Amino acid sequence: MTALLPTFVLQEGQTPGIFLVHGFASDHRAWTAVADALPRGRQVLAVDLPGLGHAADLRVPGRSHRARWMTTAQWLGRSIEAAGAESFVVAGYSLGARLCAYALAAGVWTPRGALLESPRFPLRAAAARRARRFADEQLAQRCISQGQAAFAAAFAQSPVLAQQAQGLPADAVARLQSHDQWRLLQQPHGTAWNLRTYGLGSTVPVGANRYAGPVHLWLGAADPGCLADRLQWQRVFPQARVTVQADGPHNLHIACPSVWRQLLEELVR
Repeated sequence: MTALLPTFVLQEGQTPGIFLVHGFASDHRAWTAVADALPRGRQVLAVDLPGLGHAADLRVPGRSHRARWMTTAQWLGRSIEAAGAESFVVAGYSLGARLCAYALAAGVWTPRGALLESPRFPLRAAAARRARRFADEQLAQRCISQGQAAFAAAFAQSPVLAQQAQGLPADAVARLQSHDQWRLLQQPHGTAWNLRTYGLGSTVPVGANRYAGPVHLWLGAADPGCLADRLQWQRVFPQARVTVQADGPHNLHIACPSVWRQLLEELVR
């Protein structure tokens, strides 16, 4: 079974274009918070990942996390190919960046280039994976039993997100709030399934890299988890260019949209 994920045109334009892959508990609409920062004149598409947005009822088959991640990578690649993979760069944020990195390394598809924003590296220790899966399961159960609003409030207090608005200018805080509103509009069962399938404790290890194209790894200096994973990602993608954003939080494209635009423009040239 090869599915096309729901894909939306955010901006008409020429190719090479840009294919956006959102983060957890979100969907393609979250990119509207930075619509003004999209490179002008380029076609921009955005996808909804399984369990979220217009894919709220979509479930990826497979008996193991590895099988479901590979199937997701294939679905994502098929969706990109339907839009012309060779003439697009992919830009993934957080969960979206992890999925893109997995698909790239596995050689599922070969876009023109990739911008990986704030991806966590798969946990190596079995005990750490078990602990994270337990925490993810608790959050998933809260989502189902108490509703999306309770989940969104709890998720906003996670270490990676709780402090990221501090020190940001007012316009960035407004963009962050616009971005975060989409958590409330997801379906609880879809959100819970997505977390159980793609949460950090369920993230499949990245194998030997088969992608030789350009990769740009964008990390925030104020995001210690992602920053600590920098060297591991560079081992997977030795060709990667790395930008560490001074005082940057986890959600970099919200905090620094002009830098985001610049990085995308460099890849589509």
